Amino acid sequence: MRLLDTSSGVTAEPAHGVQQRLLTAWTAGQTIFTSDGRHLVAAEGDSMTVYATPRLTPERTLTLPSAPGTRGSFPASLAAADDGSVLALHAGALSRWNPATGRRLGSPLPLAQGPDLAWLAAHGSRVLPRPRHPAQALVRGRDGVTRLRDLGARRSRGAFQADPDTIGDWPSQAFDATGDTVAVMSNMKAEHAATIEFLRLPDFHRLAPPLQAGDTYGLVGFGPDGYLISRSPDHLGVWRWNTTKEIADLAVPDYLWSVHGATVRGVTDTGSVTLPLDPDRWRAQLCRAVHRPLTRAERGLLPHGTAPGEPCTD
Repeated sequence: MRLLDTSSGVTAEPAHGVQQRLLTAWTAGQTIFTSDGRHLVAAEGDSMTVYATPRLTPERTLTLPSAPGTRGSFPASLAAADDGSVLALHAGALSRWNPATGRRLGSPLPLAQGPDLAWLAAHGSRVLPRPRHPAQALVRGRDGVTRLRDLGARRSRGAFQADPDTIGDWPSQAFDATGDTVAVMSNMKAEHAATIEFLRLPDFHRLAPPLQAGDTYGLVGFGPDGYLISRSPDHLGVWRWNTTKEIADLAVPDYLWSVHGATVRGVTDTGSVTLPLDPDRWRAQLCRAVHRPLTRAERGLLPHGTAPGEPCTD
């Protein structure tokens, strides 16, 4: 196992013992990088270990709290808030930590009781932090009911019914950069019939009718201009809440894709590929490739109000 800096191409290799521990956690989907890039955090049973980058040197191991009424060993879910803190869901309790000091930020919040608690403790749930609100996160419960949990106010700020079916570990929800809009996928297991909805927070009001997303099976994330990037077999899709069609469909290798600022980055064990999300760069490339009037089919793909003439004549 190596740590690859995708911006510089520099790699670092941790000690053998650390590699084995991290490989176990990574295989189980229980590792995250903090938003400032200073730490990697790995869940290990009822605790999480903080590693300093880039050498992945262990700094501290922290015991995760459990909700009252739970006993035994349970999986943990970790997520990175945009202020550098870490959110951890373990045994039905949500907590927030400063990985640099090991200090817990506030008291843990139990999320359920009775059968719902037993389900949440046993199965865990993906935690999706809300941008600009580091103490808030979406947590999915049994049967797909997803709530916006607020550790500061110690309550739920709202909820919506998500699709109870998901595709493996692929994210089916994503916040935009403001934290005021969340994209939600549904109907993923129906053949070529997935949909994407955009909901406004905190009331989860639907901003527009659902978009037909075909064989999309996961959400990569939002770019800085509000465009949503999705994942389907061999393609990345580009969407926006106020359009009725997919804006772009990019053929890409089967890499692990993520959004980093104004780029989408695909990573493999041999390196990385970066795609810009800057519309001006896309337009310049289009102008270099197309020096003719658009066909009738191509004009039909343009957003409403776009001039139908030859590209790049202005």
